[in-house]
Amino acid sequence: EVANACLQNSGKVIGVIPEFLSQKELLHDGLTEIIITRSMHERKAMMSELSEGFIAMSGGIGTLEEFFEAWTWAQLGIHNKPIGILNVDGYYDRLIDFINNSVEQEFVNRNNLDMIVIDKDAKNLIGKMKDFKPVKVRKWMETVNS
Repeated sequence: EVANACLQNSGKVIGVIPEFLSQKELLHDGLTEIIITRSMHERKAMMSELSEGFIAMSGGIGTLEEFFEAWTWAQLGIHNKPIGILNVDGYYDRLIDFINNSVEQEFVNRNNLDMIVIDKDAKNLIGKMKDFKPVKVRKWMETVNS
């Protein structure tokens, strides 16, 4: 539905799918471009390269894995793109509570929490992501001189 809405409004939609899934899943035949990769790792790297930001919508294990990888990559300074959670009908409330608890327990740095943009409304989330100012990543590993 998101791809169709984008295309209906003259948007550009690029699908990125690993070869093994392209043989199992139905491909959207109306996309601007379809890129078939050799692996899931190559797919995620390609999507990261092509994207201006990341949004986790209601989803399952794959969505969670991709969200946490995008967040981890931001924490490591691999990218400085906005990462959003579209929290429709409170779908992600417990995940957000868990992340906040991780900050309170000092397992996650508050600056890393500031890398995530959260809203229950898609238009508001997009607006916040457009206004996103990248969080300065503190180097967590220093080179030790011997």
